Amino acid sequence: MVYAEGGLKRPYLYEMKSGETLSDLLNFAQGFNEFANLQEISYQYFKNGKLISEIINHKNFDNHLIEQKSGLYVSEYDLYLKEGLLF
Repeated sequence: MVYAEGGLKRPYLYEMKSGETLSDLLNFAQGFNEFANLQEISYQYFKNGKLISEIINHKNFDNHLIEQKSGLYVSEYDLYLKEGLLF
């Protein structure tokens, strides 16, 4: 199971198969929403009992195999930017 949260069209908990990539997860989530900040995408997973957290480039999603019990978080621009308000 993999959490996909934040700036996605369908954030959800997805069941993923061995060999699938972050690109597959992005496809299941129907892509980024209009507020996604593509400069701040993090992927967390456990490896050898340790939590690993990576900031990744969405252009490299094909190179990242899914780890079970992991999470992808795409940050979103804040509400003021969403509404076109700059203070």
